Amino acid sequence: MTLLLALPIGMLAQGTTWQNATDVALGGSRSATMSEKSAVHWYKATVKENGASAITATPQADLGMRYITLYTVTGGETHERSYIWIGGAPTTLTINDCAPGTYYIQLDHGSGEGGYTFSTQLAPASATQPNDQEPNDTWQQAQLVKRGNTATGH
Repeated sequence: MTLLLALPIGMLAQGTTWQNATDVALGGSRSATMSEKSAVHWYKATVKENGASAITATPQADLGMRYITLYTVTGGETHERSYIWIGGAPTTLTINDCAPGTYYIQLDHGSGEGGYTFSTQLAPASATQPNDQEPNDTWQQAQLVKRGNTATGH
């Protein structure tokens, strides 16, 4: 006797906890289906250099999503880094100061049922912020920034 289990492809496309999160390459994208039965999806991305990351979720018309949340994990515990409300429109969470490491991304169901597309991007720090012109690599070399002024660099 052969038993076949039929599941929509989207049901196999994402993790259900941070421990079994599905890898997504930076610059990559995935599509999946979300419903009340599959209400939380987890992905993980490995950042290899400092930079600004963008995580975009685009729900289909019948799907309302709640949040994109970015986490780090230390000592087996998740730590929320940032989040943004999605609703029913394409939404991007941008983090300007991602250091090298593994990040976990959680997408939450809000209402309805349908598909979504999820993508990640990383712009290296060298492309988003020019190198500082002054020495300030240690606290002893710190430069004073007066109230109301700005400083750029990385």
